[in-house]
Amino acid sequence: MSGVRRSAGSSFVVVGLLLATIAWSALVLRLTVLDASRLADSAEEVLRANEVRKALGGRLEEQLAPVVPLEAGTPEFAAVTDATLDDPRFISAFSASLVALHDRVFQGSESSLILDPGAVGAASSDSLAAVDPSLAAQVPADLRPDVPLTTIDDLPNLSWLSNLVTAVAILGGIGAVVLLTLGVTTTPHRRVPLRRIGRFALVLAAVQLLVALLVPSLLLLVFDGGWPEVGIRAWRAFAWGLVIPAAALGFVGAASLVIARSQARSPAHPAAAHGAPSAPEPRASGKDRVRNWVWPDD
Repeated sequence: MSGVRRSAGSSFVVVGLLLATIAWSALVLRLTVLDASRLADSAEEVLRANEVRKALGGRLEEQLAPVVPLEAGTPEFAAVTDATLDDPRFISAFSASLVALHDRVFQGSESSLILDPGAVGAASSDSLAAVDPSLAAQVPADLRPDVPLTTIDDLPNLSWLSNLVTAVAILGGIGAVVLLTLGVTTTPHRRVPLRRIGRFALVLAAVQLLVALLVPSLLLLVFDGGWPEVGIRAWRAFAWGLVIPAAALGFVGAASLVIARSQARSPAHPAAAHGAPSAPEPRASGKDRVRNWVWPDD
């Protein structure tokens, strides 16, 4: 009977951890890619990417060329566009347009993807005055250039994705909690599933922190330029939203290991209850030690 309970408990834990992984992945997606505020916060980071600056700078130059008394393509004109892109008002307008783009793709809205003309115009006027004050008076006071965030009209509609991810996170999380609870309560020695759950949570939290904080910086060393750089910079801004959840997951893992350790020392353990000395364990290989740490034997 004990063997049946042990086998059933182990199965519950395996399926529960699988569901927990799926639910946690959905939660990560919900907190990053599907969170418009994270995309808004990434605006300044994304604007550092060469491809984004080149694309937006070109569109801005097209709008300013007819009204700015400078020849397009000259270093002076490039200085104006660069200063405009770095202006906080332009960054704010870019951030709002990123949110509008997010709403179009993930909510199916019809939000405008034109950067706020007033903010872009004010930033452009001040940038022109900073480069050449004598030319500022020749620029219209109501300068309102229409700079589109993207020239792609046929954007995908993924409004269904948000509800699906939320449902997977909630239902998967509930299923994982139920199965892991059954796994712990049906196993004769509860310390074993608790150790498995704790170590699994610690490994998942460590991987998440690694992907969030270290991997983007390493990838930027490889992809210095091009559109991959844009995605990496956006992910680096997104990833900061994973730090607190990863820390909470690590805390849960550590707590599970502490409880498992207390279970191992409890007098309820047969060896402890009868005062029987435990036999010395054979020395395990490095590979076996790693496997037993992640997935301890009964």
